[in-house]
Amino acid sequence: EAALTVTKLKMVNSQTAIKYLEEDLMKIEKQIEVLEAEKLKIKDQEKPNMEQILRRVRKLLEHPEEIFIRQIDPLKKAQFFASFFVKYPTYKDLSPGTQNAPLFTGVHPLFQLANLDKSLMVAPRGLEPLLPD
Repeated sequence: EAALTVTKLKMVNSQTAIKYLEEDLMKIEKQIEVLEAEKLKIKDQEKPNMEQILRRVRKLLEHPEEIFIRQIDPLKKAQFFASFFVKYPTYKDLSPGTQNAPLFTGVHPLFQLANLDKSLMVAPRGLEPLLPD
């Protein structure tokens, strides 16, 4: 806006028009100063809480299905579902009738960190519990 006002000032010859354009330019400069001060104030105030961020990421990696199911807004649900993939699967990738199709590998690498094959049980499952000797 300031650059446009300066360009207009160069083209205008009327003293009244120049006066009003100069007033507009002064208002624009004050707005710029106020916005820069607000920007610095916000930058100083907002420091990320890394513990909270790590807690939320850990919860996301451990329980993505719960978070997905609880989401009510369909747009946010779609955005959340899209975050699971680096490359989106096609119908051909997911079709149950596809013969000899390789497993789809477009899942985001973060979700590979959550090893789902591990059991939370202390001892391996069997007919009777393992007892110490």
